[in-house]
Amino acid sequence: MRFTVSPLRRDQAPDYAHAHVELLNTTYAHLVDAAYARRRRAELDGRVLELLADLDEAEAASAAGRHPARRHLVAHNERGAVV
Repeated sequence: MRFTVSPLRRDQAPDYAHAHVELLNTTYAHLVDAAYARRRRAELDGRVLELLADLDEAEAASAAGRHPARRHLVAHNERGAVV
């Protein structure tokens, strides 16, 4: 499977956050209990807001000629889905 990587766009923040949470839940399933996954899923809305704030800060920094504190990249599969 081929992937492309590009800077995260605002409209991709929910999918990006969801993919990240599910990756954590899958990766650490053998180390943590089901409550861990529930807590991470419950944090999704807050994580999306954090991502949007990061993107706003990055845009403002770029406009001011500064490097942003954080940059988020997103991978897409051949169908364009965030992975």
